[in-house]
Amino acid sequence: MTVLSLLRAARPAAPLTKAVVQHDKDPTFQFLRKLTTSAVKCSGAEGPFSLKIVPSRFMWHKYKDQFHFYFFLGVIPLSALVFYANVFIGPSTLAEIPEGYEPKKWEYFRSPVTRWFAKYCMTSPQQTYERNLHYINLMEEKRRMRLLQWKVDRLMRERGDYPNYYTNKTFLSRYVRDNQREHEYIDSTTGDF
Repeated sequence: MTVLSLLRAARPAAPLTKAVVQHDKDPTFQFLRKLTTSAVKCSGAEGPFSLKIVPSRFMWHKYKDQFHFYFFLGVIPLSALVFYANVFIGPSTLAEIPEGYEPKKWEYFRSPVTRWFAKYCMTSPQQTYERNLHYINLMEEKRRMRLLQWKVDRLMRERGDYPNYYTNKTFLSRYVRDNQREHEYIDSTTGDF
């Protein structure tokens, strides 16, 4: 590239064009002329030089690189581990259970990889059953409390009790009872109109 820029600077100027025409047959001069004129051309004969503006693909390439890196970071070791487990350890075989021995939950699986997942990643059927029982018990307690709440609201409506448990703390039951006694006294002395 440096050679081309030096040759371009050494190109003959406009007043010397007659001398250029006279030396057309010299092969060295023709070679120099090809080099200098080829450096001037920026595009083909189709038209002026144009730069197409396209969106950047940097993030796509970055995503592809990171995806391949992390994918193979996990796939290669796991594939080696599964290969080792299946080739060298192998599947389990059926055998008699000794007396007094209770098999663990992961001992029922055939593959060593599945046994590992059952031992360290999955919950046992007993844990799942007890967790579901706890959930059912919790829902039953909520149902009982809801029924009790409905019963309390119904009795308060029927008896006209004061709303003690859900009102402001300044609204004491003592004042409600005094107000009820006062209304009863007024009703008894004045009568119904």
